[in-house]
Amino acid sequence: MLLDPPYGAVLISKKGEVIEQINSLGCDTEFATEKYFAIDVPPQADISELYDYLEELESKQVLNFQEGDYGRKKS
Repeated sequence: MLLDPPYGAVLISKKGEVIEQINSLGCDTEFATEKYFAIDVPPQADISELYDYLEELESKQVLNFQEGDYGRKKS
């Protein structure tokens, strides 16, 4: 997953909190720049929980993200 935060100042102020939560879900992050980073989701991580968290942040305009199709069932 690639996070593409158009709200730079908001994400920068919450970056530590966001990364900590992503890590607590069993995932790692790799930064390309201060604003752009990828999330490594290992097989044992609950990708649905991660996706829900990212959608919540996006709805609050903390970040914007893009992802490949991972087969999540839409309701």
